[in-house]
Amino acid sequence: MYAGNASCDMPETRAALSFQRGTEFLVVPGFRQQEALAVARLIGAPQVLIAGATRCTLSAAAVWGAIAQGFTLDDLLRRVAEVAPDGVPASVQAWLATTVARANAVRLEQDVHGWRVVARDPTLLRRVGLHVAPGEHHAVIGDVVANILGATGYA
Repeated sequence: MYAGNASCDMPETRAALSFQRGTEFLVVPGFRQQEALAVARLIGAPQVLIAGATRCTLSAAAVWGAIAQGFTLDDLLRRVAEVAPDGVPASVQAWLATTVARANAVRLEQDVHGWRVVARDPTLLRRVGLHVAPGEHHAVIGDVVANILGATGYA
Protein backbone atom coordinates (compact mmCIF):
# COMPACT_ATOMS: atom_id res chain seq x y z
CA MET A 1 0.00 0.00 0.00
CA TYR A 2 1.29 3.43 -0.92
CA ALA A 3 2.08 5.49 2.16
CA GLY A 4 3.14 8.67 0.36
CA ASN A 5 6.82 8.43 1.23
CA ALA A 6 10.06 7.30 -0.38
CA SER A 7 10.10 4.02 1.53
CA CYS A 8 7.21 2.50 -0.43
CA ASP A 9 7.88 -0.47 -2.69
CA MET A 10 6.62 1.14 -5.91
CA PRO A 11 9.15 0.57 -8.72
CA GLU A 12 10.70 3.59 -10.38
CA THR A 13 10.35 3.93 -14.12
CA ARG A 14 13.67 3.50 -15.84
CA ALA A 15 14.76 5.94 -18.55
CA ALA A 16 14.55 4.35 -21.99
CA LEU A 17 15.11 4.88 -25.69
CA SER A 18 11.90 4.89 -27.68
CA PHE A 19 12.35 4.70 -31.44
CA GLN A 20 10.02 6.80 -33.55
CA ARG A 21 9.61 6.91 -37.29
CA GLY A 22 12.59 7.37 -39.56
CA THR A 23 15.75 8.56 -37.85
CA GLU A 24 14.22 9.97 -34.67
CA PHE A 25 14.11 8.52 -31.19
CA LEU A 26 13.31 9.74 -27.70
CA VAL A 27 15.12 9.37 -24.40
CA VAL A 28 12.14 8.99 -22.09
CA PRO A 29 12.88 10.33 -18.60
CA GLY A 30 13.20 8.13 -15.58
CA PHE A 31 15.64 6.38 -13.29
CA ARG A 32 19.21 6.27 -14.73
CA GLN A 33 18.42 8.91 -17.35
CA GLN A 34 22.08 9.95 -17.68
CA GLU A 35 22.96 6.37 -18.64
CA ALA A 36 20.25 6.37 -21.32
CA LEU A 37 21.46 9.76 -22.61
CA ALA A 38 25.05 8.46 -22.79
CA VAL A 39 23.88 5.54 -24.94
CA ALA A 40 21.81 7.91 -27.08
CA ARG A 41 24.91 10.04 -27.74
CA LEU A 42 26.73 6.95 -29.08
CA ILE A 43 24.28 6.71 -31.98
CA GLY A 44 22.62 10.08 -32.25
CA ALA A 45 22.52 13.78 -31.64
CA PRO A 46 20.18 15.15 -28.96
CA GLN A 47 18.02 17.84 -30.54
CA VAL A 48 15.44 19.24 -28.16
CA LEU A 49 13.89 18.64 -24.76
CA ILE A 50 10.12 18.05 -24.91
CA ALA A 51 8.19 17.56 -21.64
CA GLY A 52 11.20 15.96 -19.97
CA ALA A 53 12.02 13.68 -22.92
CA THR A 54 14.98 14.36 -25.18
CA ARG A 55 14.32 14.03 -28.91
CA CYS A 56 17.35 12.71 -30.81
CA THR A 57 18.24 12.02 -34.43
CA LEU A 58 20.47 9.16 -35.60
CA SER A 59 23.87 10.60 -36.50
CA ALA A 60 26.69 9.04 -38.52
CA ALA A 61 29.13 11.43 -36.84
CA ALA A 62 28.08 10.14 -33.40
CA VAL A 63 28.51 6.52 -34.50
CA TRP A 64 31.93 7.26 -36.02
CA GLY A 65 32.92 8.92 -32.75
CA ALA A 66 31.87 5.77 -30.90
CA ILE A 67 33.93 3.68 -33.34
CA ALA A 68 36.94 5.93 -32.67
CA GLN A 69 36.45 5.23 -28.94
CA GLY A 70 36.70 1.50 -29.65
CA PHE A 71 33.03 0.49 -29.85
CA THR A 72 32.10 -2.22 -32.35
CA LEU A 73 28.74 -2.75 -34.06
CA ASP A 74 27.95 -5.51 -31.56
CA ASP A 75 28.82 -3.18 -28.65
CA LEU A 76 26.52 -0.47 -29.99
CA LEU A 77 23.62 -2.83 -30.64
CA ARG A 78 23.98 -4.38 -27.17
CA ARG A 79 24.14 -1.00 -25.41
CA VAL A 80 21.13 0.32 -27.31
CA ALA A 81 19.13 -2.87 -26.67
CA GLU A 82 19.84 -2.55 -22.93
CA VAL A 83 17.97 0.78 -22.78
CA ALA A 84 15.32 0.14 -25.45
CA PRO A 85 12.60 -1.96 -23.79
CA ASP A 86 10.62 -2.23 -27.04
CA GLY A 87 13.69 -3.47 -28.90
CA VAL A 88 15.82 -1.97 -31.64
CA PRO A 89 13.90 -1.76 -34.94
CA ALA A 90 15.38 -3.68 -37.86
CA SER A 91 15.71 -0.43 -39.81
CA VAL A 92 17.88 1.07 -37.03
CA GLN A 93 19.98 -2.11 -36.84
CA ALA A 94 20.54 -1.96 -40.62
CA TRP A 95 21.40 1.75 -40.49
CA LEU A 96 23.92 1.14 -37.70
CA ALA A 97 25.51 -1.76 -39.61
CA THR A 98 25.86 0.37 -42.77
CA THR A 99 27.20 3.36 -40.84
CA VAL A 100 29.76 1.28 -38.93
CA ALA A 101 30.89 -0.36 -42.19
CA ARG A 102 31.39 3.06 -43.79
CA ALA A 103 33.48 4.19 -40.80
CA ASN A 104 36.27 1.79 -41.72
CA ALA A 105 36.06 2.10 -45.51
CA VAL A 106 39.34 4.07 -45.71
CA ARG A 107 42.00 4.39 -43.05
CA LEU A 108 45.56 5.64 -42.63
CA GLU A 109 48.14 3.11 -41.39
CA GLN A 110 51.83 3.23 -40.63
CA ASP A 111 54.13 0.29 -41.28
CA VAL A 112 57.91 -0.15 -41.48
CA HIS A 113 57.93 1.48 -44.93
CA GLY A 114 56.00 4.60 -43.89
CA TRP A 115 52.40 5.73 -44.13
CA ARG A 116 49.80 4.28 -46.46
CA VAL A 117 46.11 4.75 -47.19
CA VAL A 118 44.20 1.46 -46.95
CA ALA A 119 40.69 0.78 -48.29
CA ARG A 120 38.49 -2.29 -48.19
CA ASP A 121 37.55 -1.45 -51.78
CA PRO A 122 40.59 -0.29 -53.81
CA THR A 123 38.22 1.36 -56.29
CA LEU A 124 37.76 4.13 -53.72
CA LEU A 125 41.47 4.92 -53.88
CA ARG A 126 41.59 4.78 -57.68
CA ARG A 127 38.55 7.07 -57.84
CA VAL A 128 40.56 9.84 -56.14
CA GLY A 129 43.52 9.32 -58.46
CA LEU A 130 45.78 7.13 -56.33
CA HIS A 131 47.89 4.34 -57.80
CA VAL A 132 46.88 0.95 -56.43
CA ALA A 133 48.76 -2.11 -57.64
CA PRO A 134 46.61 -5.00 -58.94
CA GLY A 135 45.47 -7.21 -56.05
CA GLU A 136 46.37 -4.58 -53.44
CA HIS A 137 44.11 -2.51 -51.19
CA HIS A 138 46.45 0.36 -50.38
CA ALA A 139 48.35 3.31 -51.81
CA VAL A 140 51.51 4.63 -50.21
CA ILE A 141 51.23 8.13 -48.77
CA GLY A 142 54.03 9.25 -51.10
CA ASP A 143 51.55 8.87 -53.97
CA VAL A 144 49.11 11.14 -52.13
CA VAL A 145 51.76 13.82 -51.64
CA ALA A 146 52.94 13.48 -55.26
CA ASN A 147 49.37 13.85 -56.55
CA ILE A 148 48.77 16.95 -54.44
CA LEU A 149 52.06 18.53 -55.50
CA GLY A 150 51.45 17.63 -59.14
CA ALA A 151 47.95 19.08 -59.12
CA THR A 152 49.23 22.34 -57.60
CA GLY A 153 52.18 22.65 -59.99
CA TYR A 154 54.90 22.11 -57.38
CA ALA A 155 56.16 18.79 -58.79
